[in-house]
Amino acid sequence: TSQSLKTALEKHGVTEVECIGKAFDPNTQEALSSESSDEYAEGFVTQVFKAPYKYHDKLLRPGQVIVSRGKTEVT
Repeated sequence: TSQSLKTALEKHGVTEVECIGKAFDPNTQEALSSESSDEYAEGFVTQVFKAPYKYHDKLLRPGQVIVSRGKTEVT
């Protein structure tokens, strides 16, 4: 059911914006928190709570994400 809904929305121009592993974009995303990450550089999205959606080039819903603070420092 979920896949058929996504297909129908994409057919009419509504698309999900991929975020994980990409640089944080305050124009399309809202940072809920930050976390240390060995996998992602500072300022990159590590988790997505709500994915952002666009209708052609217009933002319908901003995404809610967690952003990396960079590598964990050992003291």
